[in-house]
Amino acid sequence: MIIRRLAASNFLKYQHLEIEKLPERGLIGIVGINESGKTTLGEAVCFALFGRTSNCGKDRLTRLVRWGARRCEVELEITTDEGEQYAIKRFIDDEGYFGAELRGHDSRGLVEGFDEVTEALGRLLKYGYEEYTESFYLVQQEISSPQADSRSVKKMSGIDVLEAVISDFERDICGENEVI
Repeated sequence: MIIRRLAASNFLKYQHLEIEKLPERGLIGIVGINESGKTTLGEAVCFALFGRTSNCGKDRLTRLVRWGARRCEVELEITTDEGEQYAIKRFIDDEGYFGAELRGHDSRGLVEGFDEVTEALGRLLKYGYEEYTESFYLVQQEISSPQADSRSVKKMSGIDVLEAVISDFERDICGENEVI
């Protein structure tokens, strides 16, 4: 997944946030002093993708609304590994009413509904909340480098699919050796 744009209003510490013109390739590094909003950026992406954050499950989403505001909204534009472009929009108000929409690049509504968008994104991205949070918080957890056998890192990078193919080939080779 490539993040194309992130916008938010009244989300946690941000009254207004808009990040555009992100690189089409490579990794995104977020640096800054303590309490400058680095984690909030990741939480906004997490909320857009999965409808929750590391601190707020679905039952506590009203905590995401900026202090004094009535509603928060996050919009994330992405390109999938297959080159398809999507825009995800989620909101929650201070009374707990929430919603979500997933649109394709042609602006047609593809999927509406909080849980429906989460499920559709799971199919599109081919990874879930656990893999996202493990990869995002890797450095914050003071891990010097990812574990070589980390299931999440393998899944997000596509290596898990290659390992499955290798396993199938090894099984086929063993079968052929027995025949020989």
